[in-house]
Amino acid sequence: MIDIYKELKIPTMINAYAAFTVLGGSCMNDTTIEYMASASREYVDIRDFQKSLHERIAEMTKNEASYICPGAMAGIYLATYAAVARKYGKNVRYLSKDQISKCEVLAFKGQRNPYDRAIEQTGVRTVDFMYPNMWDAPNASHLEHSITENTVAIYVLAGARNVFPTYMPLEEIIHVANTRNIPVFVDAAAQIPPIETLWKYNQMGATITLASGGKDLGGPQATGLITGSKEFINIIVEHGFPNYGIGRMFKIGRESMAGIYAAIKQYLEMDSEEYNRRMEDEVAYIGEVFNDSKIFKYERDFPNESGQPVPRAFLEIISTQTDCIEIIELLKRNSKPIITMSEGRNGIFVNPMTLRTGELEIVISALKKIESEILLRS
Repeated sequence: MIDIYKELKIPTMINAYAAFTVLGGSCMNDTTIEYMASASREYVDIRDFQKSLHERIAEMTKNEASYICPGAMAGIYLATYAAVARKYGKNVRYLSKDQISKCEVLAFKGQRNPYDRAIEQTGVRTVDFMYPNMWDAPNASHLEHSITENTVAIYVLAGARNVFPTYMPLEEIIHVANTRNIPVFVDAAAQIPPIETLWKYNQMGATITLASGGKDLGGPQATGLITGSKEFINIIVEHGFPNYGIGRMFKIGRESMAGIYAAIKQYLEMDSEEYNRRMEDEVAYIGEVFNDSKIFKYERDFPNESGQPVPRAFLEIISTQTDCIEIIELLKRNSKPIITMSEGRNGIFVNPMTLRTGELEIVISALKKIESEILLRS
């Protein structure tokens, strides 16, 4: 069996924190890998393959249409250009830089993030809307007066931990947008679970929802999914891969397309109640193990760092003999490095979502060993 990491002498890790891109996103299962291998063995008309996959995924996810892209941020880029094309009624390849630069996307100031930079990379301006604090919270009137003749879309970041005091309910945003014929993009890249994320915002009236394929969904890391309005996604298809122009730089292989299809198919078949029970049981087990600890104090944290409705354990450091920086470093020195974070608190998070079979026991064993070593200092 080939082991590329061993060949390159790169140490593999236990991810006890989250499905972050810099850690590889997620690990695909054998079924998904088999689908990808199957797609790699034959030549195929890519457009036919895309059309069939997009129709099948749309049907599975209760949407009018879908589009596979190389990551959710690429989806924001493609959607922004589609909004510009929609405004002018023509493909962006026929538009000048000046025409594109006049266009604006509204975004809540309190929700700005590194990923929405994809909007400005198209040449379109991002216009911050309202304040990132408790004062003068936005309402329908504020939003209506922020929309101008140059507004081509409204960008909304989903997730319980991304909702700030200045955030309007999505229903209100959609109502205002619909009266002005403005598309609404919901960035839900990390909001699976629940799988309903792929259709619930669109059923509320959002134009599209963007999701990552390489997080808990368990698809290839460099994949994303756009679901929603058939009319709008048809414009994305016109601009996207394999067409020349902007879409060509967002090339996505047939293997990756097969992989995200397989991942979605399996996720929809998964018993979500059993999944949630397992997450709760593993978090509770961590609490039981460290119930009488003189080093760690257990806390159930919910929702997790991305606002997903999944619990994780937080182990606050209550000893004066150590701190989170040392604990994180000691975990990295484990025989198989263990990665976790503190998020600015004096403690560490342990997230069962990214732990594979048998790894929770390894993490606990490493923490118990560290605990014993610290107690010997006293």
